[in-house]
Amino acid sequence: MKIMVIDGNSIINRAYHGIRPLSNHEGTPTNAVYGFLSTLFKQQDEERPDRTVVCFDVKEKTFRHLKFDTYKATRKPMDEELAVQMPIVKEVLDALGIERRELSGWEADDLLGTVSRIGAEQGWECVVVTGDKDALQLVGEHVRVLNVKTRMGQTETVNYTPERFREEYGFDPIHLIDLKALMGDSSDNIPGVAGVGPKTATQLLLDYGREHVETGALMVYTSADSVFQVAAHEDIVPIEELYHDCELAREMLTGDYAVGRVIARPFVGEYPNYTRTARRHDYSLQPPRATMLNNLEDAGYECIGVGKISDIFAGSGITQQIRTQNNTDGIAKTLDLMENDFEGICFVNLVDFDMVYGHRNDAPGYARALMEFDQALPKFMEQMGEDDLLIITADHGCDPSTPSTDHSREYTPMLAWSKKIRPGANLGTRTTFADIGATVLEYFGLENRTDGQSFLKEICTEK
Repeated sequence: MKIMVIDGNSIINRAYHGIRPLSNHEGTPTNAVYGFLSTLFKQQDEERPDRTVVCFDVKEKTFRHLKFDTYKATRKPMDEELAVQMPIVKEVLDALGIERRELSGWEADDLLGTVSRIGAEQGWECVVVTGDKDALQLVGEHVRVLNVKTRMGQTETVNYTPERFREEYGFDPIHLIDLKALMGDSSDNIPGVAGVGPKTATQLLLDYGREHVETGALMVYTSADSVFQVAAHEDIVPIEELYHDCELAREMLTGDYAVGRVIARPFVGEYPNYTRTARRHDYSLQPPRATMLNNLEDAGYECIGVGKISDIFAGSGITQQIRTQNNTDGIAKTLDLMENDFEGICFVNLVDFDMVYGHRNDAPGYARALMEFDQALPKFMEQMGEDDLLIITADHGCDPSTPSTDHSREYTPMLAWSKKIRPGANLGTRTTFADIGATVLEYFGLENRTDGQSFLKEICTEK
């Protein structure tokens, strides 16, 4: 005997969100109906079950709400365009003579578990069809779980046997319960163990990179320096889609929920050798007031941003943006710019020091990057004109030799050079980065509207 039990709510929901809007001649939405029936017919053709049962949630509260009153409290109400399709699906199932089950006080998940357990005890082969990975705890000798995902109109199914589950997760299916207990479940508003977040739980049991590739779910994480990062594999989430998701997040994360930057983090490769790509993109808050760049632009000067400078300032005050692949590319493009005459500022960010070496505690790599820049420095100095000024610094410390991968707190070095430099000038310890902005504005003869103090006269014999 072979029985196939289907998580009706899960499959319909995934179809609704994964298939473009469709409607009949009366204007009734039908994309969820179409997607659900496509999955149903496909699995019936492939599995050839002796019996098919489709399980649904009920609208009323379940026993879980009685035990935990905030259960699913953060869930948004079902979209109206989806809600109107639910009775249509049930009507079609009835017309086809396919069993459907729903029970007051219980969720479809509970019915899936009950049917699969009864079937296993009878020695039947049971196939569970769902888009919810919580059901993977049911996998066993007599139970397989077909995990369905629908994205951009395409439906894929992963067949989980005990062997497949252990290969992917590294533990037996029953211990998925332990994982959920550790991590909690934000989608159901269930807290986990205090101090055990997604990162810790990943170290214990899961690899979220692999889960992302399997499910298409975005990986979202934050850090103390006011960033909201969204990571996705370029083969799973097209880069423009990732950028669009980050744009939406940027619109949301303002006001009381403002963060400094929303960062798109695309990566490529196969487990366990994932690598970030150069197509990172930062979506910053607009500066709260005019910056040095705005003052230069208003005065008619060029402001050329190389690397992620434009991203840092949300494009404000940037007259030309030049993206780079890595430090080598950034150095080369900056040297090319110096071949051309322009009046203004070239603002360069060499991303590898931070992204590739500093945050990954790669001290040897950091050293090689320093040597590469040091070898290029004479070329910069040779191409500088009599009235050009070079300032070298960083936006924060990022010591690769410290135990932490976060920004380190050491002072950042600052070097200044021109052909009119005062030899041996010591700028001491500056109190703010704004001093650099003030110095640049004075260099161009513009009013200082920053909070900094210019050090131009301390380093140059003449302007």
